[in-house]
Amino acid sequence: MSEGASEPEAEDPDDDPDSGRVVFMAEPGACAGRLEPAQSLVPQWLADMIDFHAWPSVPTPGHLPGRARTVCEHVDWELVHADHPELFERRQQVGAPELSALWEAKAELAETGTPLAFDVQLEEIEGELALAVYGAGVIGRLDDDQWRSVAPLLATCCCSIHEPRSDVELFGSLLRPARPPAVAGKRTIGSSIRPEHWQIGDWMHTWFAYPLYGDLRHGCACTAHAASAAGAQFVPNLRATA
Repeated sequence: MSEGASEPEAEDPDDDPDSGRVVFMAEPGACAGRLEPAQSLVPQWLADMIDFHAWPSVPTPGHLPGRARTVCEHVDWELVHADHPELFERRQQVGAPELSALWEAKAELAETGTPLAFDVQLEEIEGELALAVYGAGVIGRLDDDQWRSVAPLLATCCCSIHEPRSDVELFGSLLRPARPPAVAGKRTIGSSIRPEHWQIGDWMHTWFAYPLYGDLRHGCACTAHAASAAGAQFVPNLRATA
């Protein structure tokens, strides 16, 4: 803060209905930021894992957004799920892959030296912490072997896929203005999975994005149709306020 600038007056926590929310604090030199140390929603063991990897949530039109998320390969969400599955069960998503498919894709790519990052949002449901996976992806373009291995695990009939063009220089300067997304060059996905949207363009990541709630396509065999996912019920009035 510059010299002579006045600090904002502190708000009375009793006047702020969201005073217990998770607050993002920037940390220069780290992957991202950390959680507000005074927050009480996220337990300390999890805060220790995601501190310096946290970002503010991106508002979702039509929904109350969460206020903290990670989009980083450094957080072991598979371990969190193994030890505390209830955190993921509180926000049951329709249209996202079964969690075991996400962890399998991560292991497959790890064998090739490619880290898989997950977009995991921290939300509050009925006063308790819930975790939701809204995306997964890698830097760059998956080669054909990697694509055949993990696309059937990561792609669902409700997802959106973004792939880089084959001529994008990942460590150079992206072309500006960006070229219109290409319609050719889309690769097949096992079991004839047809994503909701699929674009190939001037960006640096291969990314699979999942909705808060999607409509499962009849006859599709993607991993969103697992019994646990297909049976999830969406309740529109649940608050997502972490």
